[in-house]
Amino acid sequence: MTTLWQDIRYALRILAKNPGFTTVAVLALGLGIGADTAIFSVVDSVILRPLPYEKPGELVILRERTQQWPKGMSVAYLNFLDWRAQNQAFTKLAAVQGNGFNLTGRGEAERVPGTNVSADLFPLLGVKAFMGRTFTAEEDRDGAKPAVILNHGYWERRFHKDPAILGQALDLDGVPHTVVGVMPQGFRYPPDNLRGEIFAPIGRDGSGLKNRGSHPGIQVLGRLKPGVGMPTALAAMNTIAARLAAAYPDSNRDHSIYMDTLHHHIVRNVQPVLLVVLGAVAFVLLIACTNAANLLLARAASRAHEISIRGALGASRSRIVRQMMTESLILGILGGALGLLIALWGVRELVHYMPPNIPHMGHIGLDPRVLAFTMSLSVLTGLAFGVLPAVHISGHDPQDALREGGGKRATGDREK
Repeated sequence: MTTLWQDIRYALRILAKNPGFTTVAVLALGLGIGADTAIFSVVDSVILRPLPYEKPGELVILRERTQQWPKGMSVAYLNFLDWRAQNQAFTKLAAVQGNGFNLTGRGEAERVPGTNVSADLFPLLGVKAFMGRTFTAEEDRDGAKPAVILNHGYWERRFHKDPAILGQALDLDGVPHTVVGVMPQGFRYPPDNLRGEIFAPIGRDGSGLKNRGSHPGIQVLGRLKPGVGMPTALAAMNTIAARLAAAYPDSNRDHSIYMDTLHHHIVRNVQPVLLVVLGAVAFVLLIACTNAANLLLARAASRAHEISIRGALGASRSRIVRQMMTESLILGILGGALGLLIALWGVRELVHYMPPNIPHMGHIGLDPRVLAFTMSLSVLTGLAFGVLPAVHISGHDPQDALREGGGKRATGDREK
């Protein structure tokens, strides 16, 4: 430990004596590390972080597929009801449909974005209401008494966290809806829906859902039964689709099922772009490491005499390599500290210019996972650009450098 502290103190003195070299190296590394950290914070939040639901790996999106829509289209509500009644591969199936409501009678009228959902959605996700309850099966039937659940953020903004909102009626599209619950803070479904403020039962007003040939923007979410894989579930659902195609040829002819994990379904459009950008900034960091290594190599030439003297005094090659690596690690850590400052600015800019429907937008930032990534990247960067110059300079024969230095001094004395 004593030797380590000696190496660190000596490295800090050497770097302080060469402020120009140190500044250029830290700036180059800081820009590369900062760019990588900013992009990784987005990749980690959007792609790597699991969805905020119970056992998110079991969640699957189901859509109807035709030759014209190989990646699936929205689901007819009557087909969803048959899927739910006949399915054997999922513990639950739930329907979700984007919607909007005109809120009146509460001050200024407002158009409120919302989501129609079947009653099974919240139990399927493993999410309970923050206050009140979620929908019952009776409320999700045609002709049921209108009920509504508020998003937590909307409850805060519009109703100022009033706990007495439960049981009150909200006039939505001219129809009184009883508030039965408030969802937990941060809850979103779909997770890329940043504006859904109100949830209402999808089956209560079935007047526009009775046509099997109509596809009114409904998507179906399912939770796989334990031990049932995607291929097995897809085969089981296609059996149901074939049965419905035979029973309702006018609306369901040649229909099959498109299935994807919920996570991939959400990120599939942004994942390739983010990974390409991450690869690009990683290449920028590689260039920064190369430049720093070249700076160290150029600087090593001026330190050959110093290193030779240390070798002549008994310092082993491994000891010299360790000292040189300590200097490069300190440069890497300084570059990482500067990179964090750059990443703070970069993350804000990325969030500002990214599309608003990117999932987990609210969670993008320098959290402990990103900080651990930056710390690891700084250490690896210091090792990467420092190892070649350290090995190169430690391989010089001390006697050759000393003889060369002595010859130069003698020549200088004769010239005087």
